[in-house]
Amino acid sequence: MDWFEKISFLRKKDSRIILGLMSGTSVDGLDIALCKVSGKGISTKIELLEFSTYEYDEFTKKQIHKAFEGTSEQICRLNFTISRVWASFIQDFLKEKKFPFDELDLIASHGQTIYHIHQHSTLQIGEASVLAETFGVPVISDFRVRDISAGGSGAPLVPFVDKLLFSHPFKNRVLQNIGGMSNLTFLPVSEEEKIIAFDTGPGNAIIDEAVSLATNGELKFDKDGKISMQGGVRFKWIEFMVGNPYFSQKLPKSCGREDFGKEFVHDFIVCYNVDNFIDFVRTLVYFVAWSISSSYLNYLPFPPDEVFISGGGALNPTLLYDLRNLLGKIPVKTADELGFSLEAKEAVSFAVLGNESLFGNPSNLPEITGANRPVVLGKFCF
Repeated sequence: MDWFEKISFLRKKDSRIILGLMSGTSVDGLDIALCKVSGKGISTKIELLEFSTYEYDEFTKKQIHKAFEGTSEQICRLNFTISRVWASFIQDFLKEKKFPFDELDLIASHGQTIYHIHQHSTLQIGEASVLAETFGVPVISDFRVRDISAGGSGAPLVPFVDKLLFSHPFKNRVLQNIGGMSNLTFLPVSEEEKIIAFDTGPGNAIIDEAVSLATNGELKFDKDGKISMQGGVRFKWIEFMVGNPYFSQKLPKSCGREDFGKEFVHDFIVCYNVDNFIDFVRTLVYFVAWSISSSYLNYLPFPPDEVFISGGGALNPTLLYDLRNLLGKIPVKTADELGFSLEAKEAVSFAVLGNESLFGNPSNLPEITGANRPVVLGKFCF
């Protein structure tokens, strides 16, 4: 069947099997969420059938990191190479889960962000054609560029899904993701209050970089908070960090590794004579917690009734300890209490966004991204 017939066929199905893919700014691996999605818009229902994260090998991680400051040739090559890596991961995933390849209806891929310029441009790579050719199903990718073309910042996009799936009739919620960067969605009970969503600032990217320096490259992240819990917070360093202009920007706002990544860490080490890398890791963990808690104070109309943490940061006890201390009486929970794996939420979200695009429904929220109007996100590859 041709592309038009394929879309019509998928729309008429009672439910669709959609594979949501997420490769985040932490560059640790590919999150794969196999989802059963029915309905559309406010009638959407989703069941997470299977989820796994496939870690990149060291060579692939290095290639991605090189691409952040790479040449046109490096980025061109990686665009195809990383898709072939993803195709291999997906094949392994479907075999391990014993899920028939021919029952897959659609793939929705966020891609790997290489560079993001707020309200100007963005670049996610991971060639959709490779996946379409390998699996013979439509692939939707490159979700952010249409929102930017409509005057938005292209981020955050997940709040559309948060609103559909996680609003509560009696409690004002914050859904806080801590990946390479950190972002929140504020879901108020009252319809008179607007949903608020933005990047709160740094996340695991700066912590990971400092851990690598502290261990001479032996460790790549602060597993179970074991590195950070050995150090002490240097509040003199915190005084300098909190002066970053990002924290006084007006909404809408978004950030990336260009703001809080390798360059941030190395510049700080040089400028402020960092003399103890274990303390530096501990201080950065506190800084991430501070950036999140201060965002609630400065940008939300009132404190939330509960906070749910997702992403890799939810697995760092030191970070959760700091966040709970800074937020006081506000309960801080993890996303698994919402019925989703801590790390699955964003991959699931792109499966839902892909479903909306299939039906031709806009899924950006202009009041959050700053776009001029609602638009249909993503590009189709058949």
